[in-house]
Amino acid sequence: MHLKAFTAGGYKWKTIVYPKGRDSGKYNSISLYIMAADMEIISPASTWTSFPKIYYGWQKFIDLKALHDDAKGFLLKDTCIVEAEITVLGIVNKLQ
Repeated sequence: MHLKAFTAGGYKWKTIVYPKGRDSGKYNSISLYIMAADMEIISPASTWTSFPKIYYGWQKFIDLKALHDDAKGFLLKDTCIVEAEITVLGIVNKLQ
């Protein structure tokens, strides 16, 4: 398992990568997840937050055979770069 921390929308997050898969993707896929690293808000404010799940992602993000297939071009010198866009939705007016 590999973890990488980052900040988006005023929150701390982690990406979690299982290079040999997890659960139904074990041994045949890369599993990739994102989770809130810390429920504390980086910029303190009076807010209400809800994280209905601990993490979001895919048990079968990419098939290992496809990843290692040179014709598909996912790997360059044993490196695969995954980019993601994170959108944190907020409430403009707080609940009364």
